[in-house]
Amino acid sequence: NFIQLFCRDFSLILKNQKLNLQFLRIIIKDVPTFMPEFLNCLKSRIDPIKTNWLSAAINNEDQLLSLLPYICSKEIKEIRINCTKTYEKPRLEMEKIVKSEQWKQSNSLNLKNFFVDVPLRDLTHFSRVNISFNNEMLISKTLTYFELHFNFISDGEILDGLFGEPLQNKDQTL
Repeated sequence: NFIQLFCRDFSLILKNQKLNLQFLRIIIKDVPTFMPEFLNCLKSRIDPIKTNWLSAAINNEDQLLSLLPYICSKEIKEIRINCTKTYEKPRLEMEKIVKSEQWKQSNSLNLKNFFVDVPLRDLTHFSRVNISFNNEMLISKTLTYFELHFNFISDGEILDGLFGEPLQNKDQTL
């Protein structure tokens, strides 16, 4: 059984972990026996995995939520979440994910290929956020205006530095 062999090797590699992993990439495909076997492997560890960067290619929030308790929240700096379904963009429920210590402690977020609804207050602790828009939004014939709102900005030039010069000033017409 290749899954059992993988889990055994994975456990051996991490058994005497002294340094943080630079990154840990986990890709979960639709192999029904993988998650139970892999979670048993993680449960057998005494300490959570210390990694600076977690990349999880998943199908749903339950898969990510089952992995997060085994990742050291004090060490994680970046979370990348990607969908393994290339032609389907499912909805990723974020309510429990944003409450995890791993989410709260991370500095950077990269989220792709999911539809999500995340309150901005759950993103403001990140120093860097990368969220991809779907192609339909970018090539939409009906989307003519996209606006970001800030409650308070003392210097409008900060926005130019962050987002670049505006493509069109509100005084100009097309």
